[in-house]
Amino acid sequence: MPSDLGSAETADLEGRVRAALDGIPHAARVTCLRRLAGGSSGLTYLASLAGGDRTRAVVRVAPAGLRPVRNRDVLRQAWVMRHVAGTVPVPVVLTEDPSRPIEVPPFVVMEFVEGEAYEPQLDGPATGPEPTRRSSRRAPWPRPGSSPACTGSRSRP
Repeated sequence: MPSDLGSAETADLEGRVRAALDGIPHAARVTCLRRLAGGSSGLTYLASLAGGDRTRAVVRVAPAGLRPVRNRDVLRQAWVMRHVAGTVPVPVVLTEDPSRPIEVPPFVVMEFVEGEAYEPQLDGPATGPEPTRRSSRRAPWPRPGSSPACTGSRSRP
């Protein structure tokens, strides 16, 4: 299976992703795995697929040797995507592999969604989505201090 990285770690990840997809009905086989450039949210790969319902998928993997916490907790990210699906647009999670987090990092395979990536920390506010699109992405709950229970005077005790 070709890879543009050529490292032993990538070859191992390709094999693990291939094995994980083998257990999914209508899944494809991985023909290539290449690291996506840019971003600041961990290791992200584009998997080229053949023989299934999809031609591409995204693989998110926690870095080896580091505990999968915060932005590296790809399993938590998959859990969140599964639970908000249908209420906000998120990719479909195809499979995941919890592995042994430190020795063999966990990964998540999700559908590839065409579009533009927006990284606020890298792109800055000037290149972000239009304000109407940005506001539609806000959470449906009120901001802190704006709920009816918090209105009125805020006198000090």
